[in-house]
Amino acid sequence: SDDLRNAILNSVSHELRTPLAGIMGAVYTLQDARIKCDESMQSQLLQTISASGKRMEHIIENLLDTARITSGMVKLKLDWCDLEEIIGGALRRWGANERKAHVRCELPEDLPLFMGDSGLLEHVVLNYVDNAAKYSPQGSEIILKARADKEYLTLQVIDNGYGFAEEEKEHLFEKFYR
Repeated sequence: SDDLRNAILNSVSHELRTPLAGIMGAVYTLQDARIKCDESMQSQLLQTISASGKRMEHIIENLLDTARITSGMVKLKLDWCDLEEIIGGALRRWGANERKAHVRCELPEDLPLFMGDSGLLEHVVLNYVDNAAKYSPQGSEIILKARADKEYLTLQVIDNGYGFAEEEKEHLFEKFYR
């Protein structure tokens, strides 16, 4: 319990400080009467505020989802899903980050529908794409590839990230592991 609480606090403080610093810096610049902001600079500062606010919203959403899952409050809403629609929804939500990376989809035309919770799956795809962009060089390409066989539908997220050391692999799916 203490370890989980400490991990959450460390994660929150680290993850929220960066977008908050962006918001506060942009607001202070806009409010400072000594700084003459032309229309272009104002627009850029407002975009920083918007992007940072969306980033904070995404982080808080992830934390709340983690709390719901951990507490057993999440109930799957199973229905027929279309992977193209799930990916499209995730990419629309991720949209502002397109400057960081370009996403290319390689999806066969004959992908079958499948049973799943489209809202949760969209969130999973969003997190994978966001993570791939976060740990890849600026302007990288992220490729989403899908394939289906008789039993499974598989989605790959391929990036140009820096990877991780062999000894870190066992920790990849631990809560709040960085």
